[in-house]
Amino acid sequence: MGWIYCARLFDSEFQAGCYAARLREEGWRGDRNYPDYVAVFRTPQGRFGVKFLPTKPSVPGRSETNN
Repeated sequence: MGWIYCARLFDSEFQAGCYAARLREEGWRGDRNYPDYVAVFRTPQGRFGVKFLPTKPSVPGRSETNN
């Protein structure tokens, strides 16, 4: 699964970093599947955004080692 980009862009890296921290702590829109990786990126126009890799959905009765 690839990166998911949040639709909102910020004027400062600080603002984007605060939003990224909120995603790390609270999860995306209150979902119980918290993102594995959250990153701040810069657009060519100089604005900042947030992207994340979602948690892989777990399948009951199957572990990572039993693939």
